Amino acid sequence: MEEKLIKALSSLTGIRESKLKELEANALYDIIDKPNIIEPTDNQLQKLYLLNELVINFRITKDFKHRKQINFNSSYEAGRYFKHLIGNKKDKEIFLLAMFDKNNNLIKIKKISEGTINSAPIYPRDIVKEVLSAKCKSVIFCHNHPSGIATPSDEDISMTNKYVNILEPLKIKVKDHIIVGNNIFSFLENNLLKYNEIRKGRVAEKDINDYVSKTYYEAHLNKYLNALSGLTGIRKEKLNTFIEGEKGKIDNPFWHHKALEILENPSLIASKLGLSNSERRNLENLNGIFSSLKSYIKKDIAPVHEPGHINTYIRTYLDEKELDANNLYIMLFNNKNRVMGFEKLSCYEGNDLIFNPKDILQKSINYEASSISIIMTSKKAEVNYKNKNIDELIEISKNAVNMLLPIQIKVIDSIYINEDKYISMVEKGLHPYTNVGQPEYKRTKIFEYGIEKAIIEENELYKDEFEDEEEWEFDF
Repeated sequence: MEEKLIKALSSLTGIRESKLKELEANALYDIIDKPNIIEPTDNQLQKLYLLNELVINFRITKDFKHRKQINFNSSYEAGRYFKHLIGNKKDKEIFLLAMFDKNNNLIKIKKISEGTINSAPIYPRDIVKEVLSAKCKSVIFCHNHPSGIATPSDEDISMTNKYVNILEPLKIKVKDHIIVGNNIFSFLENNLLKYNEIRKGRVAEKDINDYVSKTYYEAHLNKYLNALSGLTGIRKEKLNTFIEGEKGKIDNPFWHHKALEILENPSLIASKLGLSNSERRNLENLNGIFSSLKSYIKKDIAPVHEPGHINTYIRTYLDEKELDANNLYIMLFNNKNRVMGFEKLSCYEGNDLIFNPKDILQKSINYEASSISIIMTSKKAEVNYKNKNIDELIEISKNAVNMLLPIQIKVIDSIYINEDKYISMVEKGLHPYTNVGQPEYKRTKIFEYGIEKAIIEENELYKDEFEDEEEWEFDF
């Protein structure tokens, strides 16, 4: 399945197959949402953006095709709609405000805030400004939880009901607050939309007639067709002529089905559309990508909780020859300490390390990582404390901490490894700023007893390895 996806992506975007094969399996499927992982050219990046646009709008169009408008007849249906829009955002919280008129037609959806992986700051002034400008009569709030757990926090509940009571005097009703993650949570369905007690403790009533207008449905379908045209080279006019037929869209009740059929059955549609070989090939590649995405089950990678876990993962990525060579790598983790990617940073030319520190920063941002680990492979005879490369690794890690800490990306460990054994700088108390803000990763004596005492104990414990070496200095 991965081989099929790689070939289709390469053919459609122009990204080399060899470059796609270098990605860890889950990262391969993530590049549609996080295209910078692959460090694409401008043209390749545009293709990946179009592919993401096509995926989102195709799914929305298909979900609501039986109505030809996006009806919110339940909190679940509203949740599905919003899940398509922001449910795939795993690196940051996004807060949306959907505004409706007196007939429950959607006026617009506004992104109010885009925050960090743990929060998205919301300000009352921004909410009030938007609802007054739109002259709406009701709203639905929605935000995502990047962790995938859609259960609201105490802060979510408090914030929601604060806005319920801010908007009530303006005669604007908060109909629901939807949280999307791996599943969907509705404040309305769980009776969490409560008004102030001084207003007799009224609870917002369910309204099953909410719907997004037909115009909004057609807007999503139009975005899907624009992306389809951009990716395949099929002219938009040709797509519209096929979809609407001779009688036009108004007299053709199945026009939206035909729009979806183009991507779902390319072989059947190709002759009807009179496609060129290039257009047909692009359409079949798109179909192959969709088939791969639908059948793909993301590998449930166990989280990293200690240096031994990182060691295990390294040995799954590198063969014996790679482990017995002098190189530098970066391992990237999400907010649950699960591996997102593993990439080479450098090489050695003779005794000189060829490495650009900015690569650590760039790859951390491209992967939208929460934390990283620096890995240095070394020839078997060199994995010991008398090797100058230990100094070099500690210095690289310290610089990485200084670069990444201000943007809330943690360096959880630096590992020195060959085909036989490894040394964790955290375990030995040599890692700069060990474990700051990373409770999921193994704590060391440095935090149990304090820095100075820990260093003395660590040096005593490993004094044989440090014998005849110059005195170590620690800059924490």
